[in-house]
Amino acid sequence: MATSGRRAAGGKADLHDYLQGARETLLWKLDGLGEYDIRRPLTPTGTNLLGLVKHSAGTQLRYFGAVFDRPHGMSLPWQADGAELNAEFWAAPDETRHDIVALYRRTWEIADATIADLPLDRLASATVHGGAMPDTAMSDSQSDRVLMPTEVSSRVGFFDRFAGGAAHLSSRAPFFAFCLMLVILWLVQGLVTVLAKGNLSSFLNGQYQLEINTTTTIITFLMVALLQNSQTRNDQATQHKLNAVADSLADLMESLSSRSPEPQLTKDAAELKAAVGLEDRESTNKSD
Repeated sequence: MATSGRRAAGGKADLHDYLQGARETLLWKLDGLGEYDIRRPLTPTGTNLLGLVKHSAGTQLRYFGAVFDRPHGMSLPWQADGAELNAEFWAAPDETRHDIVALYRRTWEIADATIADLPLDRLASATVHGGAMPDTAMSDSQSDRVLMPTEVSSRVGFFDRFAGGAAHLSSRAPFFAFCLMLVILWLVQGLVTVLAKGNLSSFLNGQYQLEINTTTTIITFLMVALLQNSQTRNDQATQHKLNAVADSLADLMESLSSRSPEPQLTKDAAELKAAVGLEDRESTNKSD
């Protein structure tokens, strides 16, 4: 019995250390940033960094409060019926950094009290089965989530196959020889014309220039569309692979951190998690 009690106490300590590391990492993201950077929309729906803190506070309050039927006396307007869609993912102008961070820290206390008061098997059971989590608005990550390699459709359409074949062919020597042959034929045609008419101006008139210009423009126009398709699919495939690598490494680092808490390891794991799907959030605007 004593061994079981020590094991439960150790499990709760591990859970608390893991949560606290993630909490501090999230707040660490705000350090040194001005109002513009913490409120700048990072997604089409307006999610910003301060909004993520706000969302985490609400999620923590719902889970360690409502799921375990533990009243906390707090009411969050962005979770009420009729609230604006995704309001918990961005900070309104009247919601200050101080207020949101203070709310987040208050939810820590509520969550920690729940962990301390309930037996470990109850906490584990709710975690596995999901508890009675209230319905919430679908987040950006759920509505437009990042695909991993195993989730990518293996069905390749006719146009994709055709574009892939065209990209492969255009990178080979025969296609270059074909393009070179067109130019040579055009020059030979011009030489024959010059010899037949006895003057160079006959070759330089609009008809012969139009022939080569029209031919090369049509080929270039079609090849751009085909090569762009192939390039896009290659870029997406590479990104899916990088997402899988980053996600796997982050999970491994989180597992190591939970066994032996290291603040830097927790921060690095959070950075890797943030890198998954970064291509959908990153802007060409200055971000530092």
